[in-house]
Amino acid sequence: MWEKVQQTVNFIKDKTGFTPQYGVILGSGLGSFTDDMNIEFTLSY
Repeated sequence: MWEKVQQTVNFIKDKTGFTPQYGVILGSGLGSFTDDMNIEFTLSY
């Protein structure tokens, strides 16, 4: 499992150019959760 996490971290670093401190994955109905956040990057999945 840890290897998959590291692969994901490396993928995000390659796409964004920085190392995120945390990530937020939202489903339908939770879009307003980000209204008060400064969004640096979005990644479609």
